[in-house]
Amino acid sequence: MFRVEVTRGSVVESTHEVRACAVDVSGVLVGEGSPGDADWHMFMRSAAKPFQAAPAASAGVIDTLGLDDRHLAVACASHDGSAAPVQLVREILDAAGLDEFAVRAGDDGQGGLIKHQCSGNHALALAYCVVMGWPTDSYLDRDHPVQQTMQAAVALAVDADPHLEADNCGMTAHRVPLRNIATAYARLGVGWAGLPGLDAVAAAMRANPYVIRQAGQADAELMAADPSLVAKHGAEGAIGIGSSAGLGVVVRVVDGAPRAWGAAGVAAARRWLVPDLAGAALDRLEPAVVLDGAHRPIGELRAVWSD
Repeated sequence: MFRVEVTRGSVVESTHEVRACAVDVSGVLVGEGSPGDADWHMFMRSAAKPFQAAPAASAGVIDTLGLDDRHLAVACASHDGSAAPVQLVREILDAAGLDEFAVRAGDDGQGGLIKHQCSGNHALALAYCVVMGWPTDSYLDRDHPVQQTMQAAVALAVDADPHLEADNCGMTAHRVPLRNIATAYARLGVGWAGLPGLDAVAAAMRANPYVIRQAGQADAELMAADPSLVAKHGAEGAIGIGSSAGLGVVVRVVDGAPRAWGAAGVAAARRWLVPDLAGAALDRLEPAVVLDGAHRPIGELRAVWSD
């Protein structure tokens, strides 16, 4: 069993159950947190963004509009609404001849429009529409060409036909077994030729880890610590990690607790991908020190494996 424990002093106060598995690029199982985890279903949420970005990369949207790998990276990001990623989103829209009101992601508490954490994902989809001559006002409709193209890309990467629902930002959420998501991340790790554009996406993510997420977040810190890794978190306590060795890992905190996914992701990467993975930022994530209101250490948040 794989879990994340939160201690207060020497006492375990809370426990978060974690589902996890590791596979190769063909989906062959390498390991599980607990028997059956590979067949447990979850929504990918924002962990689908790298695969949604691949068709636009393959179609030459980045080059056509005079953009670069930072703009492709922000399309895969869940950013914090700060100036740097918002500027990259604005540059995508400007290059496509659009303004920020074209982004229909809503408000996630960061200020809405291009400050939404998913605005890069939306901006690249809109730019793709402009390059292809598709309408932009209906880009979130499930039957719109850009949505159909992105859905097909995700299905190809996960080697399955996902169950589709609406994500919080208006994009599509894809539900498949963990094994299939881990397969997609193994493919992302090697820039799998079976999905055109995926190699460019992987390169952009590795080159710009702090565009993908801000410092201190597990996906950004994993990529910054080891260039063989590529990683992206998803809402409700998920993270996908791929390696250039052709292995993929997915982790999902069952109760969706955001405080647990970083420790779980780092621990899973160390178990199945890079056993000697090190770095000060990663060591602060697993185990993480729990502080009181005066910033005094009173416990820790740690990943635990029960073989």
